[in-house]
Amino acid sequence: MKQHSARTATVAIGLSLGLLIAGCGDDADEEAAVQGSDSGTELTGDPIKIFTIQQITVTNQDATDEAADAVKASIKRINANGGINGRPVEVEVCDDKFAPAEGANCARKAVEAGAVALVGTTTQQGGTIYPVLEKAGLCNLAPQPINATDYSSKVSYPIISAGPVNVAGYAYALKAAGASKINVAYIDVATAAGVVPFIDMGAKNAGGLTVGQKIPIPITNTDIAPIVAAATRDADGVALVVAPAQLQNFARSLAQQGSDVKIAASAADNKLIDTIGDGADNLVVAAAFAPIQSDAPGMVQFREDMEKENPDAELNAFSYNGWMGVHVLKEVIESQNLETVDSTTVCDALSKAKDIDLLGTAPKWSTDKPFPIKGLDRIFAPYIQVQNVVDGELRVLDEKFINPIDPTDTAPAV
Repeated sequence: MKQHSARTATVAIGLSLGLLIAGCGDDADEEAAVQGSDSGTELTGDPIKIFTIQQITVTNQDATDEAADAVKASIKRINANGGINGRPVEVEVCDDKFAPAEGANCARKAVEAGAVALVGTTTQQGGTIYPVLEKAGLCNLAPQPINATDYSSKVSYPIISAGPVNVAGYAYALKAAGASKINVAYIDVATAAGVVPFIDMGAKNAGGLTVGQKIPIPITNTDIAPIVAAATRDADGVALVVAPAQLQNFARSLAQQGSDVKIAASAADNKLIDTIGDGADNLVVAAAFAPIQSDAPGMVQFREDMEKENPDAELNAFSYNGWMGVHVLKEVIESQNLETVDSTTVCDALSKAKDIDLLGTAPKWSTDKPFPIKGLDRIFAPYIQVQNVVDGELRVLDEKFINPIDPTDTAPAV
């Protein structure tokens, strides 16, 4: 099984900034399947149909076919263990082809097919998808939160933290790694500059940290050495709001200098860590969920299911989120004893979700407390865990999940 990929590294900037994540992969049309039981469990009643929209047929971008595999893997486990209230679950995968019109077309197909929800979707086409979903009253559960509409649409229900929450978490990560004075380096684009103030917020809330220089990196920059020199001057930590390639170059340059200055980012995968080499020892991460290689019960199940479904599929934020999204759907429906399962009842149930167990991978998930910052209303899980790199893999540095935006907020039990 491939347990790491350069594709996962794209999540670092995508989750930090809400920048667009795209994909490159094989041609694929819509695919429908009922993932059946391996144990002979008899499922009765009409299938509960879900949709997932993924970036599959695209060029020179990030494909997210592993997320589709993960949704199928999660469904297979659920159907093998009695389905949802005894009913089988069925999924249709729709390829947005990295095009706004195709994204909207996928959303319309989901409505026409009578899907009860979208689950585990990863797409840049939120601008055309959400209007269709909102008009039809069809909810999007566990979208990979990379579009502005993922954070704001009334039918969006992300299950993990992202965006400004993770960026604010850089300060906590650097403090946990022993830093006391930090600088910031960020891509010189409006989206990146717009989240830099959240690092100041995180530093203030974490306490014991001073934020110094903020260094913009020209998007065309090819010489990282001057940036590294400026960012590490009079600092023992650097918060990086950058793309994976820049993170890689920054960490390598730092290692070549023999520096022990800590650097913080949102996400990294083992392939990126391997590429960085010794420089990865300085990396700390503000993560939305437990390390994929951890022994958290949900991660153990996730790895087992992916091995059965597709041993070559990537294990990353895309696939974990899709897998967990199906689990959350089952828990929401069954915890509220829905007699009728359709888009209306599922949306209503999602709005009332309370203490949904994420199997030890993140705090329990509820939707009763909107995020207090306008435009980010749909962040229901504003919690991060600090992780660092040990022997080439991400490990937990601090077990606690914390809200870096509001230090008075106690995270629910994991």
